[in-house]
Amino acid sequence: MNEQVTINIHTRLKDTTNTIEERTSTHIGKYFAKDNCHYFFYEETDTTKTRLTIKGDIVEIKRDDILSYTLEFDLKNKTNSFIKTNTMGFDIVVDTKKLDLNIDDNEIKLSLEYELYTDNTLYLSCYYSFLAR
Repeated sequence: MNEQVTINIHTRLKDTTNTIEERTSTHIGKYFAKDNCHYFFYEETDTTKTRLTIKGDIVEIKRDDILSYTLEFDLKNKTNSFIKTNTMGFDIVVDTKKLDLNIDDNEIKLSLEYELYTDNTLYLSCYYSFLAR
C-alpha cells in the first residue's frame, strides 16, 4: 500500500432514544506500517485530526478537535477512555461487540460494532466502517 491513501468511512450512531445518525465521508490520508502496526493519519475537517492505529487485534482511534478522545477497541476486554470538550470531560467505557479486520497488499478493511457507556449507562451504540486503498 502506498504512503498516500484514500480513506472511506461510514458511521452509524444510535443513542438511547433510538435516534440514528449516519455519516459517510472520504478523505486523503497518510499510511505507514512499523513494527507490525498500521498507522493512518487524516483530517476529517480543517480542525479535526484523526489517527487510526491497528496493532494485532486491537484498534485505536485518536481524534483531536473541540471534542477530543482516544478510543481503544479490544474484543477481549472493555476499555476505559475519556472524552474532552472545551468546557468539560467525562469517562466512558468502550464495549467492543464486533471487530472484523482484513489486510492485504492493496487495501485495509475494518468494521467495528461497539457500545459506549457512561456511569454504567448505555450512551451510544455504534457501527464504524473503514476502508483504505
